[in-house]
Amino acid sequence: MPNLLSANAAAAVRVSNRQKLLRPSTLRLREQKPFDVVIDDLSSEGCRISSTVPLAAGEAISLGLPGIGRCAARVIWSGGKVAGCRFDRPLHDAQIEKIKLAHTVVTGSFGCAAIHVDREGETMSLPSKSKRIALIVGLSLLSWGLFGFLGWAVKMLALSH
Repeated sequence: MPNLLSANAAAAVRVSNRQKLLRPSTLRLREQKPFDVVIDDLSSEGCRISSTVPLAAGEAISLGLPGIGRCAARVIWSGGKVAGCRFDRPLHDAQIEKIKLAHTVVTGSFGCAAIHVDREGETMSLPSKSKRIALIVGLSLLSWGLFGFLGWAVKMLALSH
């Protein structure tokens, strides 16, 4: 059984420094449907999240990290609408930088009350993967059609002389 600590005890024994993040994310509990949370701060060992759904200390979770993907973690402490989580595998510095710089492309509402996050310095994102694929296929078909038309036009001009 993992060490379950109070919020004060967890802060006292924390090894790594946390960095303020305030990023929207998605949390999953076992086989339940996902719900929206906010990652308040982040370190290589874990994070603090804000949630509209109560979390119990000791719960195994899966947390979506921007730019990284799903990460297994465990709730170490819980107090009201905030909880501290420890990652099953610590993050590398490069992963933390990627999380800080990543822009959440897909947003969704999973039926919980909305959590508002103000984030300064957000960069523009690319269209979704499916839109990029559709754009590439469409432009490819258009260019082949143009080449086909030009070939036909050259052939017709050659036949008319």
